[in-house]
Amino acid sequence: MRHRTRRVAPFLALILACFAVAGGPMMTHASEGVREATQAASDLSYVTTLTIEGETEELRTAVMETSRLYSLGDETFDTVGVLLLRAREDEKRMRRALNALGYFGARVAVTIEGEPVRIAEAEDRIASLPTGKKLAVAIDINPGPRFKLADISVRSNSGLEPHLPGEVTAASIGLKTGAAARSADIVASQARAIDQMREAGHPFARLEQRKATANHETATLDVVLEFDPGPKATFGAVSITGTQRMDPAFVSGLAPFRPGDAFHTRLLKDFKDSIERLGVFDAVRIDEATQLDAQAGLPLTVTVGERPLRAIGVAANWATLEGAALSSYWEHRNLFGHAEKLRIEASAARLFLNALQDYEFTLQGVLTLPAWPDRRDEVSVSAAAKKERPDAYARDALELGLGWIRRFDRVLAIEAGVALSRANEEDAFGSRNLTTVTLPTAILFDTRNDPLEPVRGLRASVELRPLVNLEDADNAAARMLAQAAAYLSVDDEARTVLAGRFAAGLSLGAGIADLPADLRFFSGGGGSVRGYAFQGLSPRDAADRIIGGASLAEASLEVRHWLFEDIGVAVFADTGGAFDADIPDFSDMGTGVGIGARYRTPVGPLRLDVAIPLDPRPSDPDFSIYVGLGQAF
Repeated sequence: MRHRTRRVAPFLALILACFAVAGGPMMTHASEGVREATQAASDLSYVTTLTIEGETEELRTAVMETSRLYSLGDETFDTVGVLLLRAREDEKRMRRALNALGYFGARVAVTIEGEPVRIAEAEDRIASLPTGKKLAVAIDINPGPRFKLADISVRSNSGLEPHLPGEVTAASIGLKTGAAARSADIVASQARAIDQMREAGHPFARLEQRKATANHETATLDVVLEFDPGPKATFGAVSITGTQRMDPAFVSGLAPFRPGDAFHTRLLKDFKDSIERLGVFDAVRIDEATQLDAQAGLPLTVTVGERPLRAIGVAANWATLEGAALSSYWEHRNLFGHAEKLRIEASAARLFLNALQDYEFTLQGVLTLPAWPDRRDEVSVSAAAKKERPDAYARDALELGLGWIRRFDRVLAIEAGVALSRANEEDAFGSRNLTTVTLPTAILFDTRNDPLEPVRGLRASVELRPLVNLEDADNAAARMLAQAAAYLSVDDEARTVLAGRFAAGLSLGAGIADLPADLRFFSGGGGSVRGYAFQGLSPRDAADRIIGGASLAEASLEVRHWLFEDIGVAVFADTGGAFDADIPDFSDMGTGVGIGARYRTPVGPLRLDVAIPLDPRPSDPDFSIYVGLGQAF
């Protein structure tokens, strides 16, 4: 084989040499021609025009979001064939997009330099046109009539047993005769039907068949949804996996059901929420078995991932008048295996812009016992040492507290407790020692989608705090405070959010001088009415010293808009004040307005606000700047 190769090689070399000599110029010119054609092709580009008969914003948005001719319009392409392929695929995509909106008779036509892209000769005709200019691409759409839903049938597969639960109807899943026949609405209704069947006790419910029949004469769509609800079930045994230091039996005991209870999906959600609320796990997943056990129960497997046992954290904020505030905490998340949490926190406030003796310090420890004495309960024990130096008073105190909270469901809870305080206070009324017992009780309601950055929902609370001065037991009093904050997303992507806040407080049974300084009402500054001096909208004595009020009224409105994924702006207005009267009389209130910037971080938005008072007092600044982590409310 080696010798044969030696004999053939010279012969092949001679033939190639002859071709090179005879055809060299031809091959050279051909190569140059290819290079020129390639160069010209690489510069091919186009400009697109869109015409929609009876155009609406919904139609135009659907087409433009679907069309690759638009999304890739700034790019050049190699050959006319590439552009034709893009255009032909665009016709299919746009037609599907129009069908999804209920336009089942839509006509979509794309032409390039007047040539319909569907004809076989299009590429040759377009390629023969003079080069050097952008090709004209035209998209012409006649959506035709929008079809409406006509006959809607929601039933079990072939009408056989088991029948669908009675609460599952066309109306309950969002389908209505006469409504636009949007594909997205029909698909969403299927998911709602399955959710309703699962909530009714059928964990294996599934869509068996969907049939849609379009009548082009009447522009209507008949829809048949056939489901297999599957057997009705109860809850089976619960298994816990992934625990390391946590007691698995404690975790399974958080379930709001017992084996044999009727299956409902809302209870699964409550179970998961209860586990996540412990703060011990960074991942919680509940898997359902693929078949029922012998008792028609559905076994569950809960898989968890434990967070580090200990954690530390820091926080900071700053305002032009109050100065800086810093805090740090150390936390043990699972002392004895039942998610007992010990948190020790130290904080300092009014830093840098005040004299050293006016700095504020707090050292506090809190032990929290979750799911005790009942799985719905939480008990906490706290101790704190405080040095408080706001403009209105000076207070040094030792405080002990015992608190209890019961959650009835995901949105409603009540709190109760007892707090003992031993304090030395100095204010406009003089210096005194106080030993007080308070009995705080509150009702909490919270439907916010996210506590760090809510875009929808409501958070409201009403607190009643009776108090007794043990050194003057006849002088009992009470303070009531109601607060609410609401959030509304203006658009589906929550880029623009309206947020509002309201607070009202009143005192019962005591004058301002008889109330402990920290239980009086104060208004003005960050977290209150931005733009004004800290506590500046509070009652004063004849010497113009802040003394605090017996009642309070405040309101805020804020518009938040995200310009980009992580950068946003806000405009806001705050109004309010504290008053001498036991019930707010709305006298001598202040209003501040401002703008702000927001930057998203993993632990919440970083906030920078600039506010001005509209009717400043002599002690108020021309403007104030606030920096903090998290939204203002």
